[in-house]
Amino acid sequence: MFALSNGPLLVAIAVWRNSFVFHSVDRVTTTLVHALPPCLTYCVRWYPVETDGTPVAAHRALDAYGSIDWSDILVNSMAAYFLWQLAYIVQTEVVFAKQLEADDELLTSLKWLSRDRTGAMYRLCHWLSVRLRLMAPGDVFHEKSWQTKFTFWGAQLVYTLVTLPLVRLMFNSHAAHTALLLSFLMVTLWNGASFYIEVFSHRYNWQFDETATIAAPDAPDAPDARRRGARELDGMAPPSAPLHQCAGAAPLQDDDSEPPAAATAAATAATADDEDP
Repeated sequence: MFALSNGPLLVAIAVWRNSFVFHSVDRVTTTLVHALPPCLTYCVRWYPVETDGTPVAAHRALDAYGSIDWSDILVNSMAAYFLWQLAYIVQTEVVFAKQLEADDELLTSLKWLSRDRTGAMYRLCHWLSVRLRLMAPGDVFHEKSWQTKFTFWGAQLVYTLVTLPLVRLMFNSHAAHTALLLSFLMVTLWNGASFYIEVFSHRYNWQFDETATIAAPDAPDAPDARRRGARELDGMAPPSAPLHQCAGAAPLQDDDSEPPAAATAAATAATADDEDP
């Protein structure tokens, strides 16, 4: 548990760009899934408690609270990993296959990785596939393709093996474990802050876009549908409304449209007065 929690799970915070965006249940849940197991194992490793409830000052040595060997890291951890990977494949390819295919908004890690064409994992897998002549340079990954599935399953295996060597360092060094844990937790705060800055900067610009659009709806620099659709970014802004409903503006009226009834009556009365002798 220590190896998987402080290896693949902890590093996944940076790989998956986890962020503490507190208005988003999905983002907070994903972040906690990756962050809580390392925090728990950190406390168990360095601040153990005797069975009678008496705290024990953890020693900063190899025998602080047991020891860990490469066999424990590789054999036991990889056995648990293969069990998890098998359960994941059965769940996504058999049990919930129809639901996942019917609802495109239900995301799995495979869907997310195959759609994130700017992500490091996607670009690395695409580069290796092109070098190995498994794909043409212009080809893209498709989430329903078995080639894509085996590619990312294999990438997940390599990623797990690459992150496991960090475990021995963190198990043997309290300073290293603390520094790495705090670093990855800071990544979640940085990503969350960056998200809010980006969203609120867009919202600040939207008010000027709306004002310019209402003042000159036919101007060539009026916000287009793409910019208008960006206002619904992650539920931070209400859905777009017709221009005449924005900012309390009155409905726009064309210059060649029929005049109101009151104006027509006044014009008729003025014409009748001019015709009197």
